[in-house]
Amino acid sequence: MPMQKERSHLDHASLLSTIKTTFSDVSDPITKYNGKFSIPDCLMSAVAIFGLKYPSLLQYDDKVHGDVLVENNLKRLYQIKNIPSDTHLRARLDDIDPSELDATIDALIVPLQRGKILEEYKFLDEYYLISIDGTGVFSSDTIHCANCCVKRGRPKFSLDVIRVNDEIMYTHELFHWESKIQKGKKDGLLLLYSPIDNTWHLYEFNNSLNIVQRAVNAEVMELLSQIKSRKISKSVIDEVATLLLEDSSLFDGKEQHGYIKYYHQTLSAVLMHPDYKEVLPLAIEPMIKQDGATKNDCERRAAFRLLRKLKKSHPHFKFVIVLDALYANGPLIKILQELDFRYIITAKNTDFLFEQHLNNKKRIMVNKTVNTTQETYVYSQSMPLNATHQDIKVNLLEYTEVIAKFNKKKNKSEENKFYSAWLTDLPINNDNLRHFMRGARSRWKIENETYNTLKNQGYHFERNFGHGDKNLCTVMCYAMFIAFLIDQIQFRVGNYYKKLKELLKSKKSMWEEIRSYFFNIKFMTWNELYQSMLERVELKVQTRLARNKRRSVNTT
Repeated sequence: MPMQKERSHLDHASLLSTIKTTFSDVSDPITKYNGKFSIPDCLMSAVAIFGLKYPSLLQYDDKVHGDVLVENNLKRLYQIKNIPSDTHLRARLDDIDPSELDATIDALIVPLQRGKILEEYKFLDEYYLISIDGTGVFSSDTIHCANCCVKRGRPKFSLDVIRVNDEIMYTHELFHWESKIQKGKKDGLLLLYSPIDNTWHLYEFNNSLNIVQRAVNAEVMELLSQIKSRKISKSVIDEVATLLLEDSSLFDGKEQHGYIKYYHQTLSAVLMHPDYKEVLPLAIEPMIKQDGATKNDCERRAAFRLLRKLKKSHPHFKFVIVLDALYANGPLIKILQELDFRYIITAKNTDFLFEQHLNNKKRIMVNKTVNTTQETYVYSQSMPLNATHQDIKVNLLEYTEVIAKFNKKKNKSEENKFYSAWLTDLPINNDNLRHFMRGARSRWKIENETYNTLKNQGYHFERNFGHGDKNLCTVMCYAMFIAFLIDQIQFRVGNYYKKLKELLKSKKSMWEEIRSYFFNIKFMTWNELYQSMLERVELKVQTRLARNKRRSVNTT
């Protein structure tokens, strides 16, 4: 039986046409490029990699260029004129500006707005819930590019910092350290304070069974001069170790005594609703070294850029930004106020605010019972955020949930408890408490429905699809989010996706079936592929049900 007709502007082919159009506007860094692999073709190929859930670029390259049928399907269904090899793909995408791909995500949201799909996501009648959070994209000890953030790790050498008060203890500590370090046969340093000359001495063991004395540089000596007792804090030792990492005279100039971690992260904003499983990414912001910057980027700075990007892309939308406790600070809230965004932020480590709440005689407590769940709400209105930003007035809601369950194994009743608190500038009253709470708790959808899906359900989010020297890692991250957004739209409004997911139960099974048909049968359109696949899957399900029924009858 044919499936109900898809919405013309929201089916798979239409969405791919939309992104192909926006890719045509991406600037080609090579002004006089004479090759046959255009930027739109390379970007569409990148989206195809994640759309078909290839685990690596090499597997994509082997499958596509080794099979004429797959190559033709890719050209027709993904609208690619010339399919690049993995080498050409990396080289061409490494040079483009990733920020130009923001327009592609915006373009995919337009048909959702035109088709009234976004109306279904409205929260408290007029707002849209946006959850923002970050995650790691790439990490390596060796592979890096010009945009990588850099983390210097703890040293691999052992470091002892000891202060003694007499000459006998000095000799004892030196002998004891020498025995310990030679037994372990591991690079080590000892900073030992001598009461004889009232100065610090640095001893090095370099795994060649030789202990040599080294000069202590001025920066380390200045830090050590602050130590006045035998008890030395871990933070001081960490600072000393960091300074010694940069001393090239140690360990014959080798760098094995410390390590460097290169990494990329990204911050994303997704549209969500408590009642729907599907989330819609509206924007992402890479956390990479910015132009001319020497310091690493961080989540807070990226959040400022992402919020302004959201306002620029959707100036007329009324957003409620849902954030974790990291953002419960004055500067971030002032940016939200400047952009006319409402907010719900997890309240944690906000002692000043909770003190005001506990001393507030007008705070209100409401108890509700929903099935076997006992809910308690306690809220206060219009309190200063903290001592520094008393001009920022917020409302605070505490929520406690107790679920009564009967444990059959233990043959007794048990209670599961949950507690959280949020600060907000939205009005809170007895009528909207439960709806507000469900919206605040749906912040976890960015973890469960976005990052968990990308990492564990076929997209291979944390796998390296090529790093490049400039922007390749970030561009591939954009391509993955674009493919993910197309899939989410299909799960929300696509009849084929809904039915296939219902029959196959899991997304991984669905991706495997799609790849099987894509790799083995010639198709002219996506609808033709899905219709053929649906008929086959329905037949398999009916056959399995009939077989199980016969087994049940025979058993009886």
